[in-house]
Amino acid sequence: QKNHWKICHREDCRILCQARNSARHDDLGSLPENKGDRVFALMNRGIRYMHKGDYMNAERDFRMLVDKEQFYPVGVLSNLGSVLIAQGRAKEAIPYLKRACDQEPLESRQEW
Repeated sequence: QKNHWKICHREDCRILCQARNSARHDDLGSLPENKGDRVFALMNRGIRYMHKGDYMNAERDFRMLVDKEQFYPVGVLSNLGSVLIAQGRAKEAIPYLKRACDQEPLESRQEW
């Protein structure tokens, strides 16, 4: 499955590798220039940080999506809220979680 993903999604792999490398060197300037690619990279990298328990870097990537890219889908807002809660900052998370709830109809929410 890993090879299939690499063959069929070569460009996605390149973008994710570039995002991973920019994180290693703390070089945010080496993220993709194309906004769609940058959003894809930041979202995936933020989720990866979140799963590793690196909430500070996950928060940085999700905030970049919200503040700089002005990208506000439910997943970004709820992930940002979740990493804030994980860092003991629940009060700060509330506005993001409310915005996520406002965007997602009640009947389609699964685990909220």
